[in-house]
Amino acid sequence: MFSEEATIYFIDFKKDTYRLIHADDTKFLNYYKKEGSFKEIIEEEYQRLAEHFHNEDYQCIFHIQEELKKNKTFTVRFPVEGKMWKDIVFVRNDDEASQAFMYFIKKAKKDDVIQKAMDDLKQESERRSLYYEAIRQASVATVEIDVTTDTIVEFDYDYNLSEKPIHIFKASDLIEKWASLYVEDTPDAFRRYLSREYIERQYEKGCLTTHFIYHSKSSRYIRLFSVYAKNSEGHIIALILARDHTAIKQRKERDSYYTNLIKGLAIDYENIFFIDEKNKTHIYRMTSKLKEELKDHLHSADILDIFADKYVYKEDLDNFKTVVDKNNILKLMKIEGEVIRFQFRVTLHNQLTYYEVKIINVGTNESPILVFGFTNVDKETKDRLYRQEFLKNAVIQMQKANKAKDVFLSNMSHDLRTPMNAIVGYADIAINHLQQEEIVEKSLNQIIKSSNHLLSLINDLLNVTRIESGGYQIDVHSYNLVDELNDLKDMIMVEMNNKDMHFETSFEKITHPYVECDFMIMRQVFQNILENAMKYTPKGGHIFFEVKPLHHVESGYETFECRIKDDGIGIEQSFLKHIYEPFMRSETSSTSNIPGTGLGMTIAKSLVTLLGGSIHIESEPGIGTEVILCFEMKLSHKEEEKESVSSHRDVTGLSVLLVEDNKMNSDIAKMILDGKGIHVEVAFNGKEALSMFKEHHYDLILMDLKMPIMNGYECAKEIRKESDVPIVAVSANAFEEDKQKAFMCGMNDYITKPYQIDELIKVIQKNT
Repeated sequence: MFSEEATIYFIDFKKDTYRLIHADDTKFLNYYKKEGSFKEIIEEEYQRLAEHFHNEDYQCIFHIQEELKKNKTFTVRFPVEGKMWKDIVFVRNDDEASQAFMYFIKKAKKDDVIQKAMDDLKQESERRSLYYEAIRQASVATVEIDVTTDTIVEFDYDYNLSEKPIHIFKASDLIEKWASLYVEDTPDAFRRYLSREYIERQYEKGCLTTHFIYHSKSSRYIRLFSVYAKNSEGHIIALILARDHTAIKQRKERDSYYTNLIKGLAIDYENIFFIDEKNKTHIYRMTSKLKEELKDHLHSADILDIFADKYVYKEDLDNFKTVVDKNNILKLMKIEGEVIRFQFRVTLHNQLTYYEVKIINVGTNESPILVFGFTNVDKETKDRLYRQEFLKNAVIQMQKANKAKDVFLSNMSHDLRTPMNAIVGYADIAINHLQQEEIVEKSLNQIIKSSNHLLSLINDLLNVTRIESGGYQIDVHSYNLVDELNDLKDMIMVEMNNKDMHFETSFEKITHPYVECDFMIMRQVFQNILENAMKYTPKGGHIFFEVKPLHHVESGYETFECRIKDDGIGIEQSFLKHIYEPFMRSETSSTSNIPGTGLGMTIAKSLVTLLGGSIHIESEPGIGTEVILCFEMKLSHKEEEKESVSSHRDVTGLSVLLVEDNKMNSDIAKMILDGKGIHVEVAFNGKEALSMFKEHHYDLILMDLKMPIMNGYECAKEIRKESDVPIVAVSANAFEEDKQKAFMCGMNDYITKPYQIDELIKVIQKNT
């Protein structure tokens, strides 16, 4: 009942279902589903028709079953040229019109199709005789059974299938005998397939043909094809055809194996060629653009050579042709394995692009079938080459860094030993001249000077470590910028005067002094640059420091330009581009005797970046250097109130608990405090301090942080449970996060070792 000119669906009106039973063109399935709700497909057709008909022309599409009860056929026609289907023909399958066939007719042959459908609905005996004549010769067995009465209508089979003929008249007995004698792996599935329940269920669903494949005990594959219909008595009749499916099964398995291999390759490769056993080249897949460019050669046996000559980069061409030669491939596969990969370059759009070809043999060694998969690997390859170049450069940079560190360690060895030598030397001199007050005083001053220099070197190292580890955190407050700059000026001026330098400043252009920023970090930047200027400017030189507003960036913000200019020795242009690199120092005769770590400008640049600013250096040897910085700051209306501290407050008679595990440090602190008239008691760990605190009253506690048994943080927490006595952390940990941790544990203030006597006394005055 199939027509070459139509696509056919089976309709069950009662169940509201339709199911595809024949499609003459696979493109049809782009428009319609294989199965689904009949009402839904009618609604879809309604929408299609609505574009071209008036309402009265297509309302009939909703009354198909009623029309089929009146007539055997019913037609809906498309009058529009260019549509895929021009007519939809419905042919009823029974007198009640509960089931029907729906024909989508592509060409104007509606009458032929209807006639074909009517012919297909001839009496059952005529149709059965036609089936027998067409298939008997090709089948190893044909069985017709009355499913309703469980009887065998007709049975004919190849005696080679069994050792003896089967003489059975009951259909269920035949099926059971067949299953037990001939079915190897799936007898239960075979029984279910030929059971009355299964056949009736399939028929009711409108599934009029089914098939089943089993593996026989004679090692053959047998395919059963069943056709269901009703006879004039209303009995369901099943015509079962058995054919030897072994050769087809083996061929399909082999083809499936090859197809799966090629499909697996095709997932990642955009162009697929393969060479068969007869050395003929075929195209399995090709991009539309390449297909268009090679359209005159698509069926050429030399398609690979043509592709190579047209696209492969000339420097890779000979190597490419050698690799894709079939004989060479088979030799390589014996050595390197079943898969060969090769990268080459092609010329596309006047630029080189990297491609990869993957070659596999999906056949046998005797009958090879070589599959070639080509894909664009330009991005991956260039990324890999970039990474290789990046790693190469990284190694070079690492080697440079290691060399710089070696130089740094050499310099540090010199720079650290120089002040240490002065400290040790002047200490010996002082001890040996105790009766000569002038020599002792000079020696002590030199020890202090060398100690401060040593501390500066250590601070630089700690700052670099802190910056590299991300330890710096921005802490924004409101400041009077002019006041802070003047405080910095006063501090720097002392050292400038000691070197007989001329230090000038200009802050008067700042019209709005209140800003929000982290001036502590900004002060360190200015200090580093000013100290560099002092270091590389000879005695009597000039240093100029100016801060001025440039312009309003937006409402509430202003950009400040800061210039630090000196008339010192200047910087060579060749070194200027390396000035921010850590441990780098200019090695000239004019700088070789100047102490330093090569970290000052590294620290300054990192901190400027942290603040969101910019830094630029201009310099000329023998003329001087100018550093230009820019910072954007939010304008504020007032300065945050600072806690006032009386530097003249009398500390005599105060009772202080000093918690310090290092005997030398505790002795120094005790001597300082005793000298100021302060009563001091010493505890050597937190547990001991906690016990003493519970037994005595103290005006203030000086608390070291790192101690055995109980550290300073834990001790402060315990004390805070009972008292609000002032606690000042005294630690060599100089980072902001250490201070914040101390404050979170209940401490009131923080002083960093080593400290000056005045600094320690001011902290005590502030907190008592």
